Amino acid sequence: FLSGSPISILPFLLVSLAWMIGGWLLARAAFRLEPRERLTVGVGLGLAAFLFLSNVLGRWLRADAAFTMAGALILAAGLLALRRRPGRIREDLVGWPVLAGVLTATIVFTLIARGLAILDDRKNLSLISMMAAGDIPPHFYMNPVALFRYHYGFQLLGASAMRLGGMFPWSAFDLTKGFAAALSLGSAYLLGWRLVHRSAGGWVMAACLLFGGGARWLL
Repeated sequence: FLSGSPISILPFLLVSLAWMIGGWLLARAAFRLEPRERLTVGVGLGLAAFLFLSNVLGRWLRADAAFTMAGALILAAGLLALRRRPGRIREDLVGWPVLAGVLTATIVFTLIARGLAILDDRKNLSLISMMAAGDIPPHFYMNPVALFRYHYGFQLLGASAMRLGGMFPWSAFDLTKGFAAALSLGSAYLLGWRLVHRSAGGWVMAACLLFGGGARWLL
């Protein structure tokens, strides 16, 4: 942490909780999902909406304001959706084991990433630092006259962890990259379960995605 204190991550965690809850409420109102699917799918929807809104709002607002407002807007939209289509929220808690698995895998993947700095860190850390400083959409880090015309969604998530959570860029990227990888596996697990109607299908789908995504996990 830039400040030396882990407490500085609290604003980032609060904003993340806002878009997670908002995404969950939006997902249960917008899609036909099984109760066990709603929590994890909702977190994925909230993440996608957070990155989209942050990218748009960052053109006019400071980075910290853009990230905070994006989280608040998603939460507000979720609460509005709940009011329009109320339902028994408690039944969605049946999906907590998958979400707990995602959080556990996030810790594991983050620890792995700390020892494997092989993912274009020159590009990633530069983008995270620039966007955390307010350069959204980012310019090309090797030619600041031109915009960076390549995908930067997960780096934008890392920038939010750096700006709101007071993290160093490499720590922010390791954490958010680990979360994104874990969330993709949780979603793959639910997809496999839905296709074959058995949890074994979920494990196979998650394993195929894990090892199909790069041999670094074999280490």
